[in-house]
Amino acid sequence: MRTLVWLGLAMLLLSYSLVAAKPKVTQTVATGRPLVVIDPGHGGVDPGAVSHTGIQEKAINLAVSWVTANRLQAAGIAVALTRQGDHPALRAKRFVVVDDLHYRAWMTRHLGATLFLTIHTNSEPTGTAFGPIIYYVAGRPASYQLARALSSGFAQVFGRSADIRPIRQTVLLEAGVPAANVELGFLTHRQDTAKLISPSYQKALGSAISRGVIRYLGYG
Repeated sequence: MRTLVWLGLAMLLLSYSLVAAKPKVTQTVATGRPLVVIDPGHGGVDPGAVSHTGIQEKAINLAVSWVTANRLQAAGIAVALTRQGDHPALRAKRFVVVDDLHYRAWMTRHLGATLFLTIHTNSEPTGTAFGPIIYYVAGRPASYQLARALSSGFAQVFGRSADIRPIRQTVLLEAGVPAANVELGFLTHRQDTAKLISPSYQKALGSAISRGVIRYLGYG
């Protein structure tokens, strides 16, 4: 049995409040337990979506990923994160988004994951779209079932299911296991943005995601 322990706190230089949970997750390759790989989207020089006030997606993704990871581990599920701080997963001298995505998928396969979640925050040009969306791999029933379970987790926490939609996305396609992309909300929507930077809302999002995973894995 080999155990990988990745140490460190998520040190973010932000102008707004994030969940202040310290990392507790022991990243495990083989324990006999399910292993969930959580991918906080973007990082480092790649901020992801940016709100009109300058709030960056990468920090919200990381904060919610930590909440999710710690709640899953508390339920007895092993967890690994593709990044633990404000940096890309692939620390290369010359950062390329596609290379980073391939690396995140490779990590998932290398660790022998049971399932893969990538956590993101959305944007769109009109500023009218809002709310979470869960994407599953088109044509893959296991990915669809994972998305449905995640949507039910949102229903448990927020009283309404999250919309689920098919997609063909590189990191999901290459993960090699049931995979989903959880888009937490829209940084181009003012009300969504106000919620997304709230620590209590971030905790609720992490709770919704973890409940969905627990349901999918049959742990509750």
